[in-house]
Amino acid sequence: MIWRGRCLESWDSILDEIVKVNTRQEAQNFLEAYAKDVGMEVARENIGYYCGHLNRVEQEKIYRLFNVTHPFLGNIDLTPEEIFALGQKLGEDAKKYGVKKAVEMNRIKQPDGRGWRDINAPFEPTNPNA
Repeated sequence: MIWRGRCLESWDSILDEIVKVNTRQEAQNFLEAYAKDVGMEVARENIGYYCGHLNRVEQEKIYRLFNVTHPFLGNIDLTPEEIFALGQKLGEDAKKYGVKKAVEMNRIKQPDGRGWRDINAPFEPTNPNA
């Protein structure tokens, strides 16, 4: 993809630029440029997926600016043990129902400590100052 006159050829170079974004307009411009190469749905999912590798403060910033969520985990803060358990359940369901059905079953709702929520709902930061 081309961003600010540079060709971003690797996933790492794209990720490096994502964390540098500081405004919603800049995020929208980046998302549109990225979507020209991979399509809007893939661009949003890739950016949301990357957030799973960031600390909570950085996650909230990217979720808010890009209005994305992690494609499987949503925008909730899970421990490594909780993520492992979800992955284990996904694997068990994939054996029973196939991968596509298992993903559909497991990505729609995730526990967030307050009950169940739709991960496709707009992002609500846990820190209102994020």
